[in-house]
Amino acid sequence: MKHVPEELVIEILLRLPATSLLQFKCVCKSWCSIIKSSSFIAKHLHFNNKDTNLHNVLVNIIYEGTKDYYPLTRLLSFGTIGIVKPQLLPPTYPQDADYNLANINIVGSCNGLIFLYDSVGKLVLWNPTTGEKRTLPNCSHGTITGRLPWGVLQLVFGFGFDAKTNDYKVVMIHSSYILANSLTEIDVYSLKANSWRTIKCFVTKSLYFESYCNGAFSNGMYSWLALCIRGVNETSNNMEIINAEYRNEIISFDMSNEVIVTTPLPPNISSVKNKFKNSMMVFKESLSVVNRIKVKNGFAKMFDIWVLGEYGVKESWSKLFRIGPFQGIERVLGFWYNEDMVFVETSDKELLVHDVATNHKMSLQLCGFKRVQVKRCVFQFRGGGEVLDLFSDTI
Repeated sequence: MKHVPEELVIEILLRLPATSLLQFKCVCKSWCSIIKSSSFIAKHLHFNNKDTNLHNVLVNIIYEGTKDYYPLTRLLSFGTIGIVKPQLLPPTYPQDADYNLANINIVGSCNGLIFLYDSVGKLVLWNPTTGEKRTLPNCSHGTITGRLPWGVLQLVFGFGFDAKTNDYKVVMIHSSYILANSLTEIDVYSLKANSWRTIKCFVTKSLYFESYCNGAFSNGMYSWLALCIRGVNETSNNMEIINAEYRNEIISFDMSNEVIVTTPLPPNISSVKNKFKNSMMVFKESLSVVNRIKVKNGFAKMFDIWVLGEYGVKESWSKLFRIGPFQGIERVLGFWYNEDMVFVETSDKELLVHDVATNHKMSLQLCGFKRVQVKRCVFQFRGGGEVLDLFSDTI
């Protein structure tokens, strides 16, 4: 067999999905070296993310049976609008009778990697395409357990990619309430270093992270929906609220610069009266907010989609379009394919795909179950551009 130039081999391998590349590591040492190299991993990710024809999504659902909750994590393909992999959550978790798998929480996804945690303290990075996983070490504040430390109301997590250092990071904030004009401690995990470190970020406003709304990662920022409290007089001994004003705002953590950026919502949807009506997702790699509007004198609901142009700039919000009115639709979960289709959940816990252009809806009866509890919003995977090696020192 004639020698094939390495440049040609790389061009061919770039066009293959991650699952095939894992198998081709065994062909020869040179191929294995190419596939595991940091430069090839970056090129493969970039190449496949440009392919708009390959879209998979991961849906984390809980099927409520007669007595128990059954976790079902399913990978769906747009090409068949069906299940690609009926894959359960990674086997890191004990399968004994005393362990409740319904307590597993998926925080977010980035380049095909999933970050999740449970109520007994396990933090895991997982690639559902390749089956690879990594259990994260304990952070400086100790093991995360179901019982939080005194004074901590809620753990706040984020997960994303630092393009400057070519590294994946997990962010953990131990307090869901942050005082204005104060330094708050944030734990940051680096996949490259496989370790945690604590940083301090200055916050100018009193913030409470909303637990009902999932976060989202886009353009190097992981964002949460938070309640901003103005008119709070805070001292070291007490907190006095003087004509307090409550507003929803977007709180974002910059993965590269490791700072917090706050972005006000559009005035007509930022009121605290909109609680449980706003949710976040990603639209064409930009952060978007979905505002649920109940139609007067009826049970129908409409959903306005707003897209953020620049973090920290209130005027950069633009209203994209309105979906509805619908009857029996409770929430919009995420976009699919070329953003012409959205996942919606009905009041009967049925998962549907809605075509924005044609107004057509199709039911997704996952694993034969029509009614399920969607525990986490839909995650979108573009092409085969998943990280190829979680354990490589050269990611």
